[in-house]
Amino acid sequence: MTSRLASKLFVDEVRKAPSMTVHELMTRVTEKLNVDFSLKQRFRRLYMCLEPIKRGFLAGRRKWIGLDGCFLKGPYGRQLLSGVGMDGDNKMFPLALSVVGGLVQVVRDKLPRDEHSCCIQHLYTNFKQMHRGLALKERLWRCARASYMTQFKTEIEMMKQESKDVYARLDEKDPNTWHVADDSLIFVEENGETMSKHEGLLCPAIFDILEKAKKEQCMCSCYYAGTMKYQICCPFSDQFVVYLGSKTCICRQWQLKGIPCGHAVVAINRRRAKSEKNIYIYIYMAPTYWKSTYMKSYEPVLNPINGPNLRVQVDLLPMRPPKYGKSPERPKKIRKKGPDEDRNKQLYVNPSKPHKVSKICTKMSCSLCKKYGHNRRSYLKKTSKLLQ
Repeated sequence: MTSRLASKLFVDEVRKAPSMTVHELMTRVTEKLNVDFSLKQRFRRLYMCLEPIKRGFLAGRRKWIGLDGCFLKGPYGRQLLSGVGMDGDNKMFPLALSVVGGLVQVVRDKLPRDEHSCCIQHLYTNFKQMHRGLALKERLWRCARASYMTQFKTEIEMMKQESKDVYARLDEKDPNTWHVADDSLIFVEENGETMSKHEGLLCPAIFDILEKAKKEQCMCSCYYAGTMKYQICCPFSDQFVVYLGSKTCICRQWQLKGIPCGHAVVAINRRRAKSEKNIYIYIYMAPTYWKSTYMKSYEPVLNPINGPNLRVQVDLLPMRPPKYGKSPERPKKIRKKGPDEDRNKQLYVNPSKPHKVSKICTKMSCSLCKKYGHNRRSYLKKTSKLLQ
């Protein structure tokens, strides 16, 4: 008798008495069916998300979740999956931890209506295995950072001129699923108490982004067209339309990030006096980046817990491990290196002779004929056989 079959047969009784314990259910199954019911279940998956973390994430009002995982070594396999969000200061906000069997297919099945995207850094890691070079790398990142379709088509056409193979490979992937991670996306070390000492209406990282946008568009001219619409004329004959009423810019940077782009900043400065500029820009920012919203994310408190020696013992049988999946090959002890990692660094160094250069991954050369593919010894043997 398994737990799945017991749940189907006794689902009505469990619904009538939701406070029924596992031991009571086991007793009823044994009495009515006269079968052996084992409580020793097998481990399948693990999910852990603390309630204060969940409430803080919802209070932060930033609907973005990043998923990443790694394969667990050992006979039982599976993947260790971590989920993180982003707070109002563009810092990591840890969410959940789980041990699952797969990632990509599960996300597609459980969240079919949500927008899915892949990190461009991982895309470039697979991209550089076959196509190396700084020019192609810069062109790929230019394509990923393009915020409107005209700019993307221009960059992708320049990519096609440099390498048709790369263009054909990128054409298979939907550009809407490319995601560029922010450089300031680091682990949170400053808590809400540190942020409370910050003077300003915006978070520090967002304020720096806004100041950078101001400097980049300092040479642009602004012309008012009416109904809160502005035409921004930039160098090299670039023109952009900004509509403050709907908080949009034709470059789409404002809509994608929620932070006024450089063109929008020029329009905001044109509309308001110098004494009101900072406060007025704050109104056009997304509430996610406000300092008050950031403080709400860190208001929930993680309660302390006791050590293992003080925890209440549960009267349940130990759980069985997952099914053993033995690989037919010899188990590998060395971690697989990525394409961008140095495979020979600190791997073949002799501790007794650290000054000696390793000959691994080097081409063999002959000191007599000065050719590659053999050495002096094999050359002499070959010539001696020919003479005989």
